[in-house]
This record gives sequence, C-alpha cells and structure tokens, in this order.
Amino acid sequence: MTGSFIGIPWLFEGPYDGSERHAIAHESTEAFNETVEEYAIQTDNPTSVDDLSPTARTLVENAIDGETQSSGADGWTSYSATFCQERMPLCDEYEERPRDFTYGERLSAQEQYDVIETDDGLSLLKTGSESIGTPGPFGGDTKIVFGFLAFLPAAGALFFATVGCRESNPKSVVVLAAYGFSLTTIGIAEPFLQLYYDFSFTDVELLSVALPLLSWASLVTSVVYSFYLFLISEFSR
Repeated sequence: MTGSFIGIPWLFEGPYDGSERHAIAHESTEAFNETVEEYAIQTDNPTSVDDLSPTARTLVENAIDGETQSSGADGWTSYSATFCQERMPLCDEYEERPRDFTYGERLSAQEQYDVIETDDGLSLLKTGSESIGTPGPFGGDTKIVFGFLAFLPAAGALFFATVGCRESNPKSVVVLAAYGFSLTTIGIAEPFLQLYYDFSFTDVELLSVALPLLSWASLVTSVVYSFYLFLISEFSR
C-alpha cells in the first residue's frame, strides 16, 4: 500500500489540472483596436499561426470559432480548454498548456496578449485572465489529505496486525489486507472513472467520511490489540 502511494503518481488524484479561457478578437473589431490602444500592444511583429505548436494552433482556431462574449467591447470570441494532470497516463482533453502562450494571474499586458497572424489578418489572443481550478475529490492537495486521513492509517493498521496478530488472529490480517487492496484499487481507478464515466467514489459523502474513519479505527484497534497481546505475553512468563 505504501509503495503504491509513493509509486503511482495519480493515486486518488483528480484527472484535470483546471481550465483556461482563450479570448480572441480580429483586427477589424472594436475589441482589437481598443485593447491595442489601451495597452500599447505592438502589432508590427505578429506570430504566424503556422509557427505555433499544434496544440496552440488548435486553441486559436477553437477560440476564433468560439462563443461570442456578451460583455466588454464588441468582437471578442472565446473558448475554454481543459487540461489534464501531467501525472495522468491517459487524457481525454488537452495534455498540457502550450508554451506558446502565458497563463496565470496578475500578468502584464505583454504576457497576457499575443498578436497572431492568420489568413484573415491579425488577431489578438488573450490568455491568463483566469484559471478555473478543477481539484480532485478532496480539494487541492488530494493525495496528501487522503493519504493522511485514510490510506496511510490503513497501511499502519495492516502492519501492526501482521506483526502483532499474525498468529493469534490471522483473520484480522486477511481482512485488513483485503481492505487495503480495495482502497488501493479505488485510488488507482478513481481518476479514470472521472475521465470516462464522470463518477468519483469520494464524491459520495458517505464514503469520503466512512473510509478515513474506518482506517483510523482499524489502526487504533490494531495498535491497542497488539499492545494487549504484548502485555499478556510479558505477564505470562
């Protein structure tokens, strides 16, 4: 169990690393001209869309064909792209953010805007305005939280049961081993279930509370019972 927690990077992780909105405005629009003037954006050295990476080119094309924004100056269309966690071996969205553009918050105008040249002329692409996080089932640091609350206590319970109860109560070792195997299987399958079936074990409130409680109860019981057997063996000498 401990080995899988360390060696399987996507264990109990959400499959996605958030979404990014890409807004674009053609040079014939009010949005393009107002933004270029307001932020003194240089348009004499644009980046050709053909020079972009395949992912960046696809994002530009999708933004051009995207939804028309109802707020702000006329002319913006936008497209939101979802990106997978780098640790995921499979991905049904974009694998990573293209390095052609800058993402994040509190960006300068030079970082946030890119002038792109297409067959239809110049367009202004805006990125980094806002990252929409898509955390895993336990929030941001899902692996650390769930590892502390459920996974590592279950591993500790199995360890103490194996050391202290292997001979006197072998059934408890089998039960804890089965529980640990089930927990590991759920952790491995969790992000893939979210990817392909939009289902998460830990979105079920009963499980998200019951699994940590069961793990800690198992750990406490194993420690107490092992200590009890130790005292019995010492006093019986």
